[in-house]
Amino acid sequence: MRWLGGLSDHVRRVFVQDSAEEKEHEHPEQYHKPTPKPKNQLTPEAYAALPVVDCKGVTKIFRDPRTGQDMTALQDINFTIEDAPKVGELITMLGPSGCGKSTLLNIIAGLEPHFPPTRGEMIVKGEPVTGPGPDRGMVFQSYSSFPCYTILENVAFGLKLQGVPEKEREDIAAAWIKKVKLGGFEKAYPKELSGGMRQRVALARTLAVKPRIILMDEPFGALDRITRWEMQDLLIELWSEMEATVFLVTHDIPEAVFLGDRVFIFSPRPGRLVEIVKLPRPTEKAAQMQRTAKFADIVNEISRKVEAVDSCGIGSSAGTVRTNSHTDGSHA
Repeated sequence: MRWLGGLSDHVRRVFVQDSAEEKEHEHPEQYHKPTPKPKNQLTPEAYAALPVVDCKGVTKIFRDPRTGQDMTALQDINFTIEDAPKVGELITMLGPSGCGKSTLLNIIAGLEPHFPPTRGEMIVKGEPVTGPGPDRGMVFQSYSSFPCYTILENVAFGLKLQGVPEKEREDIAAAWIKKVKLGGFEKAYPKELSGGMRQRVALARTLAVKPRIILMDEPFGALDRITRWEMQDLLIELWSEMEATVFLVTHDIPEAVFLGDRVFIFSPRPGRLVEIVKLPRPTEKAAQMQRTAKFADIVNEISRKVEAVDSCGIGSSAGTVRTNSHTDGSHA
């Protein structure tokens, strides 16, 4: 089972097909049901005090079916994301290709084949992750809308799986469509939209179900720089309203610096979390802030850290995660 507030890679492969195959997938809701929310016996105060995510010694080993060789994607990942009521936190993740960043996202999401971890445990609000759930939504780099559904139907899809009545879910979906600045396209189909517009649809669909955790795997990687800046600004705007915890994988260092409250830097495979850099929140729009000298200095510093890890494999053996901060309160 996959939770479809954000679409899993499996669902994307199954349902985002060319027009000749669309007729085979007119009613995908028949095949996917939401995972029930786990029951928690804690008092509201105790529950609120629990970390949003507690990653304990997570290691993931894949076996190559052709060679029978084991490949360690992630090794001994440990971190805790505390709950920040009315604030939330945005974590950006940097590291060389193949270091396990996307694998970690999928473990948090509870999506196979990355989940379950080979060793260790992923805990969300005090409950071990056992699979997908409506408290976690995912946005992929690839355009993952249902081609046979209108934009309104796509955005309302997760709400439909939750059993929200038709009028209510359409009202909620229409409101989110306006928030992502696609008002007037409610009856359009994904093939009629540009890449940036389709990513706005994916973002609206994920946020409409109000997940506590938003997982984003290079969501803006295929967009041109101007559109990417616009999407970064939109994410900051909507995230401040949602007050959720966001994990965002990117290879774009300026994007990681602009968006991240904290930047997680990973070593080459086997991926280890080797450094965490704390950053202030943006005070200007992406296009303006990312042109400033101060911002460029921070980007250059992070770039040197990433390059050192990439070229030397720093952190590929056991060691303590380093934590650094920029505490002057502004990028600019």
